[in-house]
Amino acid sequence: MGDDAKANKRDWFDILNLVSTLLIPVVIAVGGTMYAARQADLDATRLGKERDFERDLGYIKMLASGNENEKKLGMGIIEVSSRNHTFSPDLTAILDHFAGGDKDDPLTQAANRILHNQQTNAVNTSNVPVNSAVPVYIQIAREEQRADATALQVALRNEGFATPGIELVTSEVATVHTYVRFFSASGALQASRVNSVMKTLGYASAVQDFSAYSQSPLSSIEIWVGKSQGLLAANRRD
Repeated sequence: MGDDAKANKRDWFDILNLVSTLLIPVVIAVGGTMYAARQADLDATRLGKERDFERDLGYIKMLASGNENEKKLGMGIIEVSSRNHTFSPDLTAILDHFAGGDKDDPLTQAANRILHNQQTNAVNTSNVPVNSAVPVYIQIAREEQRADATALQVALRNEGFATPGIELVTSEVATVHTYVRFFSASGALQASRVNSVMKTLGYASAVQDFSAYSQSPLSSIEIWVGKSQGLLAANRRD
């Protein structure tokens, strides 16, 4: 009996040793692949930054040149990049220097145009609605909820959201309560705005964070009008 126990113990040791021997190369290979991919990403980022630095340094050298035509060429290239939204903020300092020159100097005028254009771009970007073109899908649990959902659809469109058709879901899929669901970290603010619109109309809604359950971030918002959601006051027949 004792010999059998020792034999079984040796068998287990042999099995574990074999498994370890097989797994170690796999772990090393996977780890090596992940490390190589990470290094490739870092190298690409570093090369991109180096190219940007060399490009900007080339522009600065042109602006610092004693040749007026070369200065004008450098300033012209920078102005084109500003119009094409590829302007490098690292060039702001030298443009500030030129902008303070003689107001009749074409280089001074160009520098001021570029800086003004960058300020305008910044303002326009900040004024873009956060909820611009965000699709909001509306699911209802009962057909009689459609009229209220249509009013909600119109209200959301007035706020700048995109609202495709209303979907009547089956009882098995429908939620009990009413929810606004978002699927990315950036969707939290839009979901809050949607929920505010719903509260204004009289919906008993709550926001749900589904970003952890989405394999990739989604910009869309989903509204699930629950089975327990009664008709809103505007459509209620007392």
